[in-house]
Order: sequence, then C-alpha cells, then structure tokens
Amino acid sequence: MKKISNRVLLCILFFACVVDFLSLDIHLPNIVAMQNDLHTTKFMVQLVFIAASSISWIVQLFWGQFSDSYGRRNTIVVGMAMVIVGQIGCIFATTIEFLLFARIFEFLFVGAVWAAVTGLCADTFNDEKKLASVLSTLDLLYPVSIIVAPIIGAFLGEYVGWRGCFAFLAVLQIIAFVFIYFYIPETIAKTSKLNIKIIVANYKEIMKNKKYMLLNLTSCFIIAPLIMFTTHSAYLYINYFKCSSMSFSLYQAVPSLIGFFTVIVYIYAIKKTPIAVVEKYGVSFMILYCLLSILFLFNVFPNTPIVLALLMGVLIIAEKTIDPGILAQFGSIFKDKIASAFAFHFASLGVIVMPMTTLCARNFDKTPTPSHVIYWMLFPALFSIFLCFYKARKKYN
Repeated sequence: MKKISNRVLLCILFFACVVDFLSLDIHLPNIVAMQNDLHTTKFMVQLVFIAASSISWIVQLFWGQFSDSYGRRNTIVVGMAMVIVGQIGCIFATTIEFLLFARIFEFLFVGAVWAAVTGLCADTFNDEKKLASVLSTLDLLYPVSIIVAPIIGAFLGEYVGWRGCFAFLAVLQIIAFVFIYFYIPETIAKTSKLNIKIIVANYKEIMKNKKYMLLNLTSCFIIAPLIMFTTHSAYLYINYFKCSSMSFSLYQAVPSLIGFFTVIVYIYAIKKTPIAVVEKYGVSFMILYCLLSILFLFNVFPNTPIVLALLMGVLIIAEKTIDPGILAQFGSIFKDKIASAFAFHFASLGVIVMPMTTLCARNFDKTPTPSHVIYWMLFPALFSIFLCFYKARKKYN
C-alpha cells in the first residue's frame, strides 16, 4: 500500500463522505414520484428515509466500538461493500416494503463509514483546533451535497426515473470503495477482538462523563431542527408551494450556500479567535432564528418559498458556528475511545430526532403547511439555546 499525505488522505475520505451525504438528499425531488410509482402514502415514503437515517446513527454504537477494536480501514471497507449491496437492492425495489428493507440495510452500514471516518480523522489530527478545522471542512461537504444532490436527483428523475438516483449512487460508491481499499492506511497501531463486556464498559464510561453528555445533547438538539425540515422539505416546496422539482432544488440551495460560506468563515475565524467566542455568535443566530420563526408563525412575514429558504439559512449559520467546536472537544475528553464517543453521539441523534420527526410527519400528512413544520422545529431549537447557556455556565467550552 502506497504511503499518502494527510491531504490526499482527507480528499479520499471526504469523497467517500460526499457519496453518503448525496444519498441523504438526492431522492428529495422524486419523493412524490416514488409515492405514486409504489402506490403508497406520504408517511410511508418519509418513513423510508426517517427510519434509515435514524438507524444508521443508532447502529454506530456498535460500529464505533468495532472501529476501535478491528481498525478504521477494515470498518470502512466492510461498511462500503454492504452499502453498495443495499443501493442495488433499492434500484430493484418494486414495493415500499422492499424499498424500506433495502434502505435500512444500506444505512446499517453507512453508520460504519461515518464512525470510522471521524475516528480516523481524530487519530490523524490530535490538536483540538486542527481537528475542529478538519471537522468543519467535512461539515462543509454537507451543504455542498445539499446543493448538488437535489439538482442531480431532479435531472435523473426527469430522464431516468427515481431508480436512476440509486444506480448513480452505487457507481460513485464503487469508485470510492476502490480508493479506500487501495490507498487508506490503518491508523490504529494495535487492535483487539470485539468483546460485549468491553463495549458495555466503554459506553458506561462515556455516559458517566457529565461534560461529554452535556456537549452531546447540545449538539443533538442543534442539529435536530435541520433534519426535521429536510425530511419534509420536498412536500413543502413541491406539494404546498407547487414548485417544480428543479425549483425545489434551487430553493434548497439557498440555505446550503449560506451554510457553505458560513463554514469558510468559521474555519478562518477559529484560527484567530477562541472557539468559545465564535460559538457565542452561533448562539446569537440560534436566538435570532427562534424569534424569526415565532414571527413567521404569526404571519408577520409572507408565506413564500424564498422566505422559508432564508429562515433555514439563519438556522444553518447557527448550527455551523456551534456544532464543530462541540464535536472537536470529544477528542480531548476521550482520546482512546474517540470513535466510540462519536458513535454514541450519532446514536443519540437518532434516538432524539427520529421520534420528533416521525411525530411531525404523522401530523404533516394531515396538515401540510410550512407553519406546522416550523412550529415543531421550534422545540428542539429553543432547548438547544437553554443547553448552550447551561454549558457556558458550567464552563464546558
């Protein structure tokens, strides 16, 4: 295996992550077409993606420990191979039940890739600011994928059909797998067999750490409103506002572009400013988002697609300036269990977000309005502000 520089290493890992990020949003312009083609309900189509994403976070409790025990490279290779199998299953799905099964199978192993990649980055970059910068760059790829994925999905849906989206992802996944297999080195010097007792003991230790648990909850409730909106965005723009698939993609691009430039500013800012100071600006934007949301609910602003897109832009600014600094602290708390710490975080995200998103989807099926979704998003947003202030009071910055 050829020795590669850290820059090339990151490029390969980032490409693998981009493929997984694309799989989250590429289907959005085609949700209505999938519903019609598979003769099912809005809720069942949404459940396919809510359940799959949430399960991928929860199973990282296993994959994080697997990565710590058997190595980052082995975990990524196994995960990516199985993801390809799941995507091929999605291509040939003829019923909503089979699509749900194939999607869940795919995301059972997407969690392996995410857990190992974050662990590998933490192994390679030990400095907290450097790790925060790397995680921010990784975070930069998500808004880029949100911009690109729906446009690609709309194009493929128009000319190939929604199955073409999964075929496109499978091809990209195979390319990423080849690069990972031949170029990514192992970053753990010693590995050990997976032991249930060790897994339980590790996660007990993680849950007993009050600083980590507070940081973990804060991050989860900051991210939750964004996931809730993304899950329902297609129905809001396409069904409620009567936008075309391509117009929907462009409206989705507005907050994503805002997030893209926010991350660039964040990476530059933390080089000269303490992360805790930058985080305060993020909290200010979260407060601003909540105030604007309340005004939106009281019809102070016009109920239009661009207003909704700009409101999500404010939320993304808050998330992109608070979350990377929180995640970077995981490495300083658990240096020898970093993959497990990130895995527990993603599992917590699934446990917290899935019930809220599912409850919103249940009601959303009956009342498909932007106000309904914004109302449900307010609860985790307001709680995240409380946690940020509590965290600052405890000096966990």
